[in-house]
Amino acid sequence: MTPWWIIPAFLVALPALAAAYHAYGPISRSRLTAFARRHELPITTANGDRVIRYLAVTRRWRSAGLIAGWAIAFAVELPQGRFSFNPLVLFAGWFAGALAAEIHLAVGVHGRRRVASLVPRTPKRYVSTVVWGLLPVGALAGIAALPGAVVDRTLTAATVAWVALALGIVIVVALVRRKVLLRAQPVDPADVVQADDAIRTRSLHVLSAGGFALAAYCGLAALATRGAAEAGVATAAGLAVLAVGITAARGRGPASRPAV
Repeated sequence: MTPWWIIPAFLVALPALAAAYHAYGPISRSRLTAFARRHELPITTANGDRVIRYLAVTRRWRSAGLIAGWAIAFAVELPQGRFSFNPLVLFAGWFAGALAAEIHLAVGVHGRRRVASLVPRTPKRYVSTVVWGLLPVGALAGIAALPGAVVDRTLTAATVAWVALALGIVIVVALVRRKVLLRAQPVDPADVVQADDAIRTRSLHVLSAGGFALAAYCGLAALATRGAAEAGVATAAGLAVLAVGITAARGRGPASRPAV
């Protein structure tokens, strides 16, 4: 007799394998065109490879996050003899993969440049004030369950762990975001500098949105540890966090500017 879990496992493995196959495929022209259109970036022979590499790396990590989220959602339910799907876990995996990609790119080894642009870089050059402010909002959401738990004397180790994880995510993302913002920009041809600005814009949007979403998810998980009623509120709020996170991550910054 076939074990009951074989069919659910197959249903989980098939999308995971498809995502893994997609992650290592070539970057399509439509994807490259969409990136260029969003950031008003002309793709040239000089900057094309840089943009393609960025898109390839981020796609691999995001796909890995999706696969991890899919597997975790399944692994949590399987021991209880259930096969249900929580889309919030899947999207949390996507945000985690997106953050991992940006961290990987930010801390990667780059060749030394003897000459760099001295143009000052501020957040408003790349993202809106609203998007930049999402990370502190995520920090507040991450600790929101803590005061009530202390007052009601319902504080548990799980609540503290989720809050600590939320704050850890915010701190790491804030440091990486600062590194991306202040990264030296070499004095290159105008089209290469425009591509660097577009990639930096995209990275800061994803870091801000992903950091907010994951910290908020941790805060909602902390809230859910307090009881069934709080768990229902956390699920509803999670959908709002998802909408805000995806919208912010896909945002576009100021139009690309030629080098001066």
